[in-house]
Amino acid sequence: LGVTVGSAFRTVGAANPAIPLTLSGNVAGDTIASLSSLISVTGLPASDAGPGNYALGASAAAGLVNYTLNVTPGSLR
Repeated sequence: LGVTVGSAFRTVGAANPAIPLTLSGNVAGDTIASLSSLISVTGLPASDAGPGNYALGASAAAGLVNYTLNVTPGSLR
């Protein structure tokens, strides 16, 4: 399953913004909507983290069977 993690900006002390995920390669009648609920963004910093470029990835919940993630990372600046 192809997962492209979006990129975003935030100011120091602000909450992390929503990071979009783009999925491709679903099979067997699985919908993107049903699969996206099983994938989460990784690498998000704490709201008090200093300025920087944080690499973002993705991980799958245990319920995501029959797929291997092919992740294109994003970033938070």
